[in-house]
Amino acid sequence: MGKKKGKGKSSSHADSYSDLSVSQCKHIRKAVDQGHLKKTLSEFPQNVCLDCKADASKTQQSEEEVEESPTIWLCLKCGYQGCGRNSNEKHALKHYETPRSEPHCLVLGLDTWSVWCYICDEEIHYSSSGMLGQALVYIKNLANKDQHNHYKKQQISKMENSDNITTEKEVQNAQEQE
Repeated sequence: MGKKKGKGKSSSHADSYSDLSVSQCKHIRKAVDQGHLKKTLSEFPQNVCLDCKADASKTQQSEEEVEESPTIWLCLKCGYQGCGRNSNEKHALKHYETPRSEPHCLVLGLDTWSVWCYICDEEIHYSSSGMLGQALVYIKNLANKDQHNHYKKQQISKMENSDNITTEKEVQNAQEQE
């Protein structure tokens, strides 16, 4: 009698290491929480720093500050969005540096789709089959869904505007005829 083999069972421990074959980062398993991300991100995150957005509502910014938008990084542990190192405030870096029981060291650049590990201090390359890749596929699907919804809203708005223009022209013509 031989050893029994589990059919159709996959080891989550082995799955979490499939990202490590692409990347040497050892923080992926502890720094990515897809379940928490799914709860936090009901829609694709806006490309806005949550802290700067709050600060902007308190103070007026000059046009130069508004036009120069920094890279926004999404924490892959909790879904926090912060501005990157190229900004004055560096909120994403401050978020990582805040002491916690588990690391918040992996972030996703929302404009480049690159992943950075603050502990390793390098870009992380990943496979789509691993835990990190699956989390990013989920976020990209949200982005595609959000982009589709935004397109539909634009089309509806264009149709409403063209209806309004027609109505305004009809009103003007009627007034001119009187």
